[in-house]
Amino acid sequence: MLHTDLFATFLALTDLRPPKVPEESLGFATLLADAHAPYPRDHAYSEIFVSRRPDELTGCYDRAVRGERFKLIRLLGEPDALYDLRNDPRERDDLMEEDGPLPQDASAVLPQLETWMNTYEGLGQ
Repeated sequence: MLHTDLFATFLALTDLRPPKVPEESLGFATLLADAHAPYPRDHAYSEIFVSRRPDELTGCYDRAVRGERFKLIRLLGEPDALYDLRNDPRERDDLMEEDGPLPQDASAVLPQLETWMNTYEGLGQ
């Protein structure tokens, strides 16, 4: 779920019809009525922006995206980190830091995680 999904959800709950709803906003009102309803997204994205100085809009822009099992974290100025949330829910073992190739299942999903990450590039800046 993304914070933008609140917009489409509130519209669905209130029957309001603005002229244009942002494409990235997917409503989840059906989940409020039925916990078994299909979830509108196959990934979740988050970001944080921390200003280095209170009077400037420059700073640290850190982001993460996750699918059902794996999570990719991108911190400004740092190498990417990849975690297997099924086997490492506390995110202690970065698969990108391990010697040797990525496990096959992680390697298979990494391009999709990177695509999702790049989809949101610059939206919060």
